[in-house]
Amino acid sequence: MLEEYMMNIGYNEEQFNLIRNSYPISTLTESTLLFNIKNMVNFLHRNGLSNEDIVNITSTIPNLIMTSTEKIKDRVKELTSIGFNKLEAYKMIRNYPYIIELPLLT
Repeated sequence: MLEEYMMNIGYNEEQFNLIRNSYPISTLTESTLLFNIKNMVNFLHRNGLSNEDIVNITSTIPNLIMTSTEKIKDRVKELTSIGFNKLEAYKMIRNYPYIIELPLLT
């Protein structure tokens, strides 16, 4: 079910295996991982990112699947507090996913 869902989004076999075998993701059950990825996909879709963007972001930073969407929201709030608008913040996340992992500026 997990593999089918991820393939429908646009992951290829190699990307799926990369994510599924990443530590500590590999310690999660399939149902937990499916729940996490669905939440992440829905959240990022609501904020204007495409399936292709999501595949790129999660393939770049597989552990993001285990991250709360609150961490992304906090990063967007931080970027808007220094002068970027929300659209620009998500564009930065799309183009440079590592921005989510950088330490908070404040």
